[in-house]
Amino acid sequence: MKNIVLIFTLLVSAGILPSAYAEWTKVSKNRKATYYIDFNKVREVDGYLFYWILGDYPKRTKNGDLSGMAYQQTDCKLFRYKVIHVKFYKEPMGNLGDRDSIKHHVPNGDEAEWEYPDPRSSVEHTLRTVCDFEYSQKLE
Repeated sequence: MKNIVLIFTLLVSAGILPSAYAEWTKVSKNRKATYYIDFNKVREVDGYLFYWILGDYPKRTKNGDLSGMAYQQTDCKLFRYKVIHVKFYKEPMGNLGDRDSIKHHVPNGDEAEWEYPDPRSSVEHTLRTVCDFEYSQKLE
């Protein structure tokens, strides 16, 4: 039994089972999706923030997806971000459903380009929320 718990814990911490066992907090919404972040899993490494963001779509995309998750690197000092890894799901809120419902896509891996959010966009709001959260954690 201890081995099962250990394997399960490793899968969750590695991000293989990120959605079903995360504490998603709604951070923004636009006409394309509602966006969530699990603030318990935001990590700071060398001054950058790393986290998963979940987009839950109101209707299926042309590829039949109802949600997607992106692993992002954020630079709060220059207010920019990189998308490192993306996953799409046929079920809402990043749920796998049947085993064939997940699709992976790595845009550029380690060579991802820095992007800057458009003013007054949901991306700008999300970055501000993540950076403000990290700053408030340092003050505590």
